[in-house]
Amino acid sequence: MTTRSRTGRWWRRDDGVAAAWTLLTIPIALIALGLVLDTGTGIQAWNTDRNHAADAARTGAQQIDLARYRQTGTIQLDPAAAAAAARAYLATVGATGTATATVTTVTVTVTSTTPTQLLNLAGVRTLHEQATQTATPLHGVTAPVP
Repeated sequence: MTTRSRTGRWWRRDDGVAAAWTLLTIPIALIALGLVLDTGTGIQAWNTDRNHAADAARTGAQQIDLARYRQTGTIQLDPAAAAAAARAYLATVGATGTATATVTTVTVTVTSTTPTQLLNLAGVRTLHEQATQTATPLHGVTAPVP
């Protein structure tokens, strides 16, 4: 038998090739699917956090210092009331976060943790999301920014 015919037979044999291919391909495919599925879930959670932070900041921005407004016509926030209102809003929607306020702005940061489904196979157990939004008090009708 010549070397050429032995080589030709070796390439045509498929003893165990499908098993090795399957053992290598399935985990890679599951991790790729996990990236798509779990990243999508994380983005959805981040969007929810962002919406809660924006709503809480707007709620806090409604807490103006009425005494100052009545005396001077100047709109300023009551920082303690604004932060408390933002935290109360977060509590009503079940979100975890912090709220700080000055006389001009309310800043709310919402954090959450999402358990992964398929990325567990790669050792990633959770995804951590964080969103921060800021609001300022406005008075009267305001035109949209072009």
